[in-house]
Amino acid sequence: MSKVGQVVILLLALSFLYSTVAFVGVSIEEGNTVQGGVSRKSNELMEGESVNIKSPDVIAIQEGDKYNSDTGNVYQPEWLAKELGLFFSPPPCEKNYHRNAILSKYPIIDYASHSISYSGGLSRGILEVVIEINDVPWHFFSTHLSYRLTDELPFPIPNLEREKQAKEILDIIRNITGPIVLMGDFNARPESREIGMITEEFIDAFAMMGVGDGYTVPAWYAELLGRCGTWLKRRIDYIFVSPGIEVISCHVVQWANSSDHFPLVATLSYGDTVLKVMTYNIRYGEQRSILATLGVRGKIDLTRIADTIRSEDELS
Repeated sequence: MSKVGQVVILLLALSFLYSTVAFVGVSIEEGNTVQGGVSRKSNELMEGESVNIKSPDVIAIQEGDKYNSDTGNVYQPEWLAKELGLFFSPPPCEKNYHRNAILSKYPIIDYASHSISYSGGLSRGILEVVIEINDVPWHFFSTHLSYRLTDELPFPIPNLEREKQAKEILDIIRNITGPIVLMGDFNARPESREIGMITEEFIDAFAMMGVGDGYTVPAWYAELLGRCGTWLKRRIDYIFVSPGIEVISCHVVQWANSSDHFPLVATLSYGDTVLKVMTYNIRYGEQRSILATLGVRGKIDLTRIADTIRSEDELS
């Protein structure tokens, strides 16, 4: 067997170990759509707590755990919201499909968590929040679609489950009036069918105004393998906006090392409002070790994640 063939087999084996070990111990949550009003943090802020104007206006979080020994078993989105002086949703007591959350500089006036699970694996969902900005209700969404081993290959392979999830998302959001921002970890390349379904109706902010190569993963083994790992780099985190929203700029924060995903940031304009938004999958913490190739996550350091959010804004 050629050396190239051996390398490919080794990478696929490591990827399999990564996908197998990474999912051990993650609880599966099932149930119907959960709806409600403002989060508990929102109420506290409305009683006079100051807002940190240096952080992005709206941040979509994926895989923000409730119970993790690295972070003292705190509800991570709530901790980040308090650290950054932001509102957050959903409250920790609510059903949350695959730990999506949204942090906001502005009060969250309503939210809903929708299930989009189609298999017996990890539960998947999409979080919807409504935020009124300059008297205009904006709908923001945070989601995380399914992953499988073949996603590590350098070309897209059809994924029927993700296509169903994309269809469900479109059914949820397409009839909403007003500005819509859909953000998250889609685990799919731009040329995939599921991303094509979304871009038929919504604008891919990076494709419109992106700077750089746009890859958001992996922050660890592509770096570990040097040039041999460049084909492993993938653009799988997205910010989509509804027609009528102008994308002023979009870039990936590729210097950040506080997660195995790089954050994606866009500046948007609608009417009299200009917003900076970010999407950020934070689950694996800092991935700098050879053990990362075996699915052993790095230590989750919420302070580093909060500093990444702050520093991006100060440097941009």
